[in-house]
Amino acid sequence: MTMWQKSLRLDNAPYQSLPLIVWGAIPRQVEGLGWVSVFVTRAVWELSWTVEGRGRMQVEEETYDLNAEDVLLIPPRKKRRALALGKPWRWRHLLLTGPACEAIMNALDFPPHPIKAGPCPEKLFERVMNDVREPSLPSQLRASAGAYRILTAAIGRNPPGAEYPSVVNQCITMLHQELKNPGFGVEILASRVN
Repeated sequence: MTMWQKSLRLDNAPYQSLPLIVWGAIPRQVEGLGWVSVFVTRAVWELSWTVEGRGRMQVEEETYDLNAEDVLLIPPRKKRRALALGKPWRWRHLLLTGPACEAIMNALDFPPHPIKAGPCPEKLFERVMNDVREPSLPSQLRASAGAYRILTAAIGRNPPGAEYPSVVNQCITMLHQELKNPGFGVEILASRVN
């Protein structure tokens, strides 16, 4: 097992019961050396946001051409591989899981094909990546809030610089208030949100 695989184990993580868990906000680059990254996304949702260049992503049997500012959401357990088209193709991965992850993705209504989302909020990805590196509940709460912000920006519901919707602020406040309450979970959070 690689160090990266070990870092993705959530069994004993203090934040394993959070509704949305961020595994990574990883920068990627492909230089046009043929198909690379044959990878199965396991139990995570993967959002790929193209920063610059052009590339091709194959997910199972479907192939998608991606240009700068394009976003593709890949559901869990899908085989995918990548190919740069021309100059280096750079993109960011956002890897997500958690008990409410699928419901969030369905509520945001991501289509099963690439969408034009605008410039990638790289600074926000960096903040999320730095928060994920620190294995604590407060840092994972910050990462989850940042990930939600990236998702809503990608789908065009909330620009990267905009304030969170009030329901998100309400959830973040409750999560911070209940940090040390072991009985506080997704069900309680859902019951308290208006």
